[in-house]
Amino acid sequence: MKRKVPESQLAGLKAHAEKSRAENTAKANEAIDRLYRRKKDINFKSVEIESGVSRSTLYAIPAVRERILKLRTGCRSAPNKDFTVIKKDAKAEYEALIAKYRAENAQLKKDKENLIAQLVEIEELREEVKRLRERLIQVNKT
Repeated sequence: MKRKVPESQLAGLKAHAEKSRAENTAKANEAIDRLYRRKKDINFKSVEIESGVSRSTLYAIPAVRERILKLRTGCRSAPNKDFTVIKKDAKAEYEALIAKYRAENAQLKKDKENLIAQLVEIEELREEVKRLRERLIQVNKT
């Protein structure tokens, strides 16, 4: 059974939530600015520690989340370790390897289909042998 919340209480709760969100947004933005000026890594953990706002709250505020994500990828203090730089002359080699592995993968898929078909055929033959053995036993008994 749900209780009906009076509009006055609901308005108060909404006002408090909005005030809390505004304060958390301001704290997070100030922390991001301080980290940026000090050339420190900007990520959710560092902003959480610097601002005192929980990580889940940082994720819940879309403007703050987008700002952290943008600054995290363009961090000035350390290179981003999420991707590998490939030299231009090695690019052709990698593309050739990728093409080779794709062709190999396609061949393996075909082989798999053939093996499945052979397995089905073997199972059918086993059933046939079983049926013939039973028939032979019946013939020998008579």
